[in-house]
Amino acid sequence: MKYQFLIIVTSVFLFACNRKTEKKLSSQIDSVKKESLSRYKRDTLNILKRLRVSIKDTSKTTEVTFIKDTLNIVSRDRFLYYPFGEFDTIKNIKSILSSSNFKIKKLPRLGENDSVTAFQFSSGSSYINFLKGTESGKMELLSGKITNGVWKLKNGIKTGMSKRQFLNQFFGDVPDIDIKYIRMESLVLGILHYYTFQNDKLVSIAFKTDYLIGNK
Repeated sequence: MKYQFLIIVTSVFLFACNRKTEKKLSSQIDSVKKESLSRYKRDTLNILKRLRVSIKDTSKTTEVTFIKDTLNIVSRDRFLYYPFGEFDTIKNIKSILSSSNFKIKKLPRLGENDSVTAFQFSSGSSYINFLKGTESGKMELLSGKITNGVWKLKNGIKTGMSKRQFLNQFFGDVPDIDIKYIRMESLVLGILHYYTFQNDKLVSIAFKTDYLIGNK
């Protein structure tokens, strides 16, 4: 009986010690998490500060923010509307988008029963759709995606370039940034560029607009 009592007392003591150790370990883990989060916030604020104070006038950037692994840039640069340049005719674009296939397509208006005439350039898995602007008279960007280096944007951006080379287009002081995506948005008119990076290299560029028209 005395032996059983000792076993019970020892078990209770060991259980209490384990609980205390678990609580201490949990508290240490929470402390590390809080410190890591605090350090992440400080690093993020420092990066944003460096970027914001070094914005190049030529980039016409108006806002820079972080959301998880994405750097968001808002700009009033006409480059967002005309990433290959401003052209009045398809013939002019053909001289820029060389090594590509060209065809005229009918793309449906979303929610409508009619379609619009779009001009598509393609090369492998890459494609760009344009339409003739009724007000501007220019060839307007509709949608597109570039996954190879066959086309270069008018400011020199192309797939295969490094993240730092890309950011040097817009900022004078580029810190190391752990991001996978850069999202560029026009200040007005709903033009979006999505730049995807892997292993510090630009692997794809996607263009989206607020035109209510099917992409392909």
